[in-house]
Amino acid sequence: MAEGYAKLYLDNKFNVYSAGIEKHGLNTYTIKVMEEDSVDIENQYLKKLKNSAI
Repeated sequence: MAEGYAKLYLDNKFNVYSAGIEKHGLNTYTIKVMEEDSVDIENQYLKKLKNSAI
């Protein structure tokens, strides 16, 4: 969700990415809630951090 809003409001100033230690899919309810706020996150995905970065 944070990536979706950041891309909406800050994308022209920053490169916005979402990352974590485990890679998984998006929650379908989250996609629907964000659509209600006109934010499309359907094509977003988690980028996994490398072990050396943890």
